[in-house]
Amino acid sequence: MRFLTAGLLFVASIVLVIFGIGERTVWAGPSEYSVTLKTSQNVPYYVIPNAVFAKQVGNPTITVSGSGSVFAATGRESDIEAWLAKEASAIVTFGGPKDSTVVEARDGVRTRLNPVGSDLWRTEVTGAREVRLVDFDASNENAVLVSSDGIKAAPSTIGIVWNLKVDQT
Repeated sequence: MRFLTAGLLFVASIVLVIFGIGERTVWAGPSEYSVTLKTSQNVPYYVIPNAVFAKQVGNPTITVSGSGSVFAATGRESDIEAWLAKEASAIVTFGGPKDSTVVEARDGVRTRLNPVGSDLWRTEVTGAREVRLVDFDASNENAVLVSSDGIKAAPSTIGIVWNLKVDQT
């Protein structure tokens, strides 16, 4: 009887070891969640509201790329909305099946405001063709303003990547 019990426990331990290895490899979840938005709308500004960043846990990395100068700034969402006032812009949100991105264009006048150097921004980055906001702080009502120079159309590609915490113990 002891031999049979020992044999059954040995088989059970082998099955559990195989299951544990599979859980760490084959059945492991993704290490990141990413969303990419490619648009052809002719608006000078995109606003990514704080609600977008609340869809996943953690601080994302935001990559903005286009065919010229690229500008991205972080600030309080209400400050960005007040700065835009009646400017033509677009709001980027998640909706629909599988959290697809939705771009809602807003009509307005184009007074050609250049966002570079405004004292409203918590952080801002400017570059040629691509900029990154690494480890973006998604708390404190932070939102993102994307533009080129306020005159030309805003960059056409916005990527958001959340690194998901995977248990490594």
